[in-house]
Amino acid sequence: MKIAIVVDHYHRDLKGYLALIDHLLKHKNYEIILINFYHLYELYLVDPDLIILQNTRPENVLISKDLKKLNKKIIVIDSEGVPFGWTKGEDHIKQFIKNIVNSLDIIDAYVVWSKYIKSLLNENKIDNKKIHILGNQRFELFKQKFNYIYTNRKTTKKTIVINTNTPNSNPNYTTKRIDQNDIKKKLYYYTENKNEILGKYLKNNQTIFENYLKLIRNIVNDFKDHKIILNIHPFESKKLYKKLYGDSKNVIILNNNFLLPQLYKNYDFIIQYNSTTCAETLLGGKKSISVNFVDPNNIQNKFYNNLSLKFYDYDTLKIFIKNKKISNKKIYKIKKEELEILSYLYHNESCDTLQLISELIYKETENHKKSKINIFKKYFYFLKYFLFFSYDKLKIKVLIPRLMKLIIIFILNSKKFYMLKVKFLDNYKKKHIKLVEIQKYLKKLNLKEFSQYQVFYAKPKILKILFRSLVCIRINKNH
Repeated sequence: MKIAIVVDHYHRDLKGYLALIDHLLKHKNYEIILINFYHLYELYLVDPDLIILQNTRPENVLISKDLKKLNKKIIVIDSEGVPFGWTKGEDHIKQFIKNIVNSLDIIDAYVVWSKYIKSLLNENKIDNKKIHILGNQRFELFKQKFNYIYTNRKTTKKTIVINTNTPNSNPNYTTKRIDQNDIKKKLYYYTENKNEILGKYLKNNQTIFENYLKLIRNIVNDFKDHKIILNIHPFESKKLYKKLYGDSKNVIILNNNFLLPQLYKNYDFIIQYNSTTCAETLLGGKKSISVNFVDPNNIQNKFYNNLSLKFYDYDTLKIFIKNKKISNKKIYKIKKEELEILSYLYHNESCDTLQLISELIYKETENHKKSKINIFKKYFYFLKYFLFFSYDKLKIKVLIPRLMKLIIIFILNSKKFYMLKVKFLDNYKKKHIKLVEIQKYLKKLNLKEFSQYQVFYAKPKILKILFRSLVCIRINKNH
């Protein structure tokens, strides 16, 4: 049985998928393929039996329709989860629900994070037979049972970690204009007044961004005896932070944004606003600090507001951090009702999500009846995607550049073509899934059984002569 997992954001999602893969391979000897989202066409080339997608935005709905015609099982494990945005309105939540609804006739199962999502579906009277409340695999890694993976950082210096969360005001991978168009596509494409909503969204984000920069400057100046770790959102550019704070001796700007469990394990003061950080730290047994005073519009959702220690002015925060004895008591004091809210939003709090998702996959693979698909049908749907697909539409105008791309791949092979892009394009470099990193992380997860794992670049099952070697990664156990 061959399972393909589409990895949208390498830094955010990969380690959670590897934890799930490790759990799956303890019980079944699947062949598992990690598909880099930037080379999604390789999904067709490896010809899997079951496909795990990350969401059901329009592009994935269109792809799923074709994959079902090839008799593929499709499970969506939502990577975005709780759809809280930067406005007080609920248009983005309505769009999130529409995405799920539009996919239910095509897919076999949809994994949501929590009872909260299920309640939204129930409010909209949606048939939820295919909906499974299981949580998300990446949040398991914040639990204390996984502390063995992370390094203990010994330091005598007091430390403050500041997580940023304003990528739309300071984008990393794109320009502001392209980012705005991307938000329209992803969050508000079916919303009538999307330009007005987007305007409010970006205005709020910009206000918070500017106030956050002032907050960081105040902390850097007022806590010179502390180490200040700036953990920049992965979709945010680090250039501005390096320019503003890089010369300060007590500031460290992290290169790897997703060592979050390690940060939370080692340091007490974790500052954030309107971020999943509040849930992640709670899963690990401590509260984060919510700096509500950076947001005069008070857009933070009621759930996140109740999962952290709230501060409404800087002076109170300053006193709190300086009084370590009192602050430690409050950071580690978690009430029963707070855990109930956490469980309502993140099912991981009350269950073993790796086990639950694995059981769903076992069930779906056991029920899958293979049928022989004509090889020319496979070629047709691959070429339809490769030559004409553009976001959520088929476009004739992309045919010529795609044919040129096909010629280059024929000369180099698919893997070398991708590696060429990694060398020259920053986006590809940042989102490249490295073989050695997968091997290292699997070894950390399961040292006892790691020697049985095989990790290597996959080969195509169809069009072998044309593509020869792929950039997607195959993981399985020795027989």
